[in-house]
Amino acid sequence: MRVTTNGFSAIIDDTGEVLANTAIGDQAVLTAFVSARDPLPTLMVRWGDWVGRAGAAFLLALAALTAWQALRRRAGAAPQVETVVEVMMLTPLWRALTGALRLCAGVGLLWLAYDMLTRIGLQIQSLSQLWLFAAAVLAPAVAAWAIERAYAAQARIEGPLLVLDQRRRRIELPVASIAALRPWRIPLPGSGVDVRLAAGPWWRWSLAATRPQALQRMLAATGLSIRLEGGFANALADLAQTRADARRRRLDHPLVKFALFALLLALVAFRLHQIIAFGGVFGEYYSYGLAAYLTGLLIWWASWSIGLMLFAAVLRVVIETVVVLAIAMRSTHAAAVRDALEWLGRLAFYLGVPAWLAMRLLATG
Repeated sequence: MRVTTNGFSAIIDDTGEVLANTAIGDQAVLTAFVSARDPLPTLMVRWGDWVGRAGAAFLLALAALTAWQALRRRAGAAPQVETVVEVMMLTPLWRALTGALRLCAGVGLLWLAYDMLTRIGLQIQSLSQLWLFAAAVLAPAVAAWAIERAYAAQARIEGPLLVLDQRRRRIELPVASIAALRPWRIPLPGSGVDVRLAAGPWWRWSLAATRPQALQRMLAATGLSIRLEGGFANALADLAQTRADARRRRLDHPLVKFALFALLLALVAFRLHQIIAFGGVFGEYYSYGLAAYLTGLLIWWASWSIGLMLFAAVLRVVIETVVVLAIAMRSTHAAAVRDALEWLGRLAFYLGVPAWLAMRLLATG
């Protein structure tokens, strides 16, 4: 029996048939006859809730097998010399601006998380919070992305030249004029290198690259000795290289993680909220109109998106800490450790969060 003050009240039997019901907002007394009988002997009745557990065990075994095969292939493979490396050509001014925007977005997300934990709870409750998130987190991140796209280039070797191709510009630098690459000590807006010329000065362009070691190998393949300078900076280059090698373009894309996946989870939670609060999937729409319904859905979507961002940030801190320790110990298996941790993080993100949501749904009835 389902009884609500502003929703769909009904008496429903064990087959799902609605025996008696009222319209939304009506006051009434409902009566119906419900028979008591033994359930049909289905596999679920005989064995219990075995399908979900069996499916989860199979997926975990499949993921473990895939990770083990990938680790074996990576351990036996030699580093490949790439012919094209994606970079971003940034002057000191543009690098400082882009780094400040990235830092601002991170600080804004941390402040919003602190405010949610200490004052308003782990849920977006108003449009003002959405505007704050858009101004403090989304706008700086989008601005930084726009700058990086504007200065994106492809680096490749053509004969004795390092060629940097942008959409409207082509820069040629003799490889013989390059003495060394120095990884950035402060990885903002990301990892990258400064280019020291053989004549002594530093080149005016810094190269932001997610694969600094791949860039160095490509230059060294010309036969000239191009080295990475700096011990601590080299460790940062190793860290960036392992992160880039372990990245999976589709699974790790921000739009997939924080937009599409968040929308999927938000739709499930929003549907339950509508049924509990308004008596039906479209209860708020029938009661208050389309604008209120879509606003509510937007708030739930934003809540899940921000929550997933914070969870991903916690996973990132754990993964990077373990990998940094592996690199500091000069482990030869740092790349394998990174790959295993990244897959565990993806499992926790894409399977752990839905499992947690399912348990919450079961707990609420």
